[in-house]
Amino acid sequence: EIVNEDKKKQKQKKDKKNKKKKKNKKNKKKTRKNESSSSSSSDDSSDDSSDDSSDDSSDDSSDDDDSGQTESKRQAAAAAALGRTKTPPPVQPPPPATPPPPSVLRRKSVSSLSDMTAEDEAQAAANAAAAARKKRQLELTVDVLQFMKQGTSMLKYGKKGYPHFRVFRLTDDNMSLMWFSNSKKVRDTIVRLSTVRDLIYGQTTANFKRHPAEELRSSSFSLIYDGDKTLDLIAKDPNEFLIWTRGLELLLEKVRTMSARAVDDIRSLPVQLRIKRGRRSSPYILAACNVELCELDDPLRYIKREPMGSAPAAYRKVFDGLQQLTAKYHKLNARTVVPKPVLKPHYDVLIGLVNKVKDSIDRIKPWMAAGHYTLCDDELWRAGVDIEAIESMLDVRG
Repeated sequence: EIVNEDKKKQKQKKDKKNKKKKKNKKNKKKTRKNESSSSSSSDDSSDDSSDDSSDDSSDDSSDDDDSGQTESKRQAAAAAALGRTKTPPPVQPPPPATPPPPSVLRRKSVSSLSDMTAEDEAQAAANAAAAARKKRQLELTVDVLQFMKQGTSMLKYGKKGYPHFRVFRLTDDNMSLMWFSNSKKVRDTIVRLSTVRDLIYGQTTANFKRHPAEELRSSSFSLIYDGDKTLDLIAKDPNEFLIWTRGLELLLEKVRTMSARAVDDIRSLPVQLRIKRGRRSSPYILAACNVELCELDDPLRYIKREPMGSAPAAYRKVFDGLQQLTAKYHKLNARTVVPKPVLKPHYDVLIGLVNKVKDSIDRIKPWMAAGHYTLCDDELWRAGVDIEAIESMLDVRG
């Protein structure tokens, strides 16, 4: 009987537990329906897995533990629902990239230079030279007629002998080009522009081919006149080359299309030219164009210079050359006091050329004192060829 009573009590306890389990399952189903309305499928799956695990553990736990787990699940589901409804924070743009320090840039430039090929180096050198040339050039409107009438010494190639420097100028009526020779009369050294057939650049004529000078090709030009005759010239200065070639081209066009009286009435011939700074002729051109000189017009910027005392032999050479040039200048200046009658119409041209020699002497003195012997030697040569041309002019035959 005692055993039967124990069995009855155990059975009652089991029935009571089963009833509680069924009741808990019903409550869980209700909470699942509520949670599904506010949570996603991912939350449902996580809840189901948690429910299954809680079901397994509820068999060994008490009723109070089951109710506590149910309450914690409800709170977790509510928190998940609230978390999903929150607005995401605004996306911040990425911070700007900071440039590398100058030292890194310098190292990069050095490494890129070290990786340059021979072609790249040649191209870089050409670009640098072009930029330097552009900086040295100046766009100016130059009255070329004024300079052509003032006279210029140029290297003349003849049919016989070696080339020699002569003074060339445009006549006052703008109709002829003339030069002065100590072996010819003035009437034999005039080329009428009306007889000129063509003006060509370079050294293409037979006279040039007898004594070619490739390094001076860019400053060479020829006039074809009276059939097949040629007047072959080389300018000492690129600025003088531009003035004479552009001026002659314009005058030849006007002579062909206008009357002689109309050409004679021309008082100016403005031309747009790229004048190179630092040349012997540039100060005179800039002064005629009312342009102030600046440091770019100083020849010391463009010609290699030597420090004082580095070459005593060069100093002695420049010193002796300056002494000889000064003596020749004084001799020429004395001869211009009473020129030949044939030179009286060209007296202003003669005086202007002699004054340029004096300007060269005044420039050489400070350059020699500062030790710029290369620049002094170049100026001595240019003044020397001017003296050669002036002497031929003074000895012209009547």
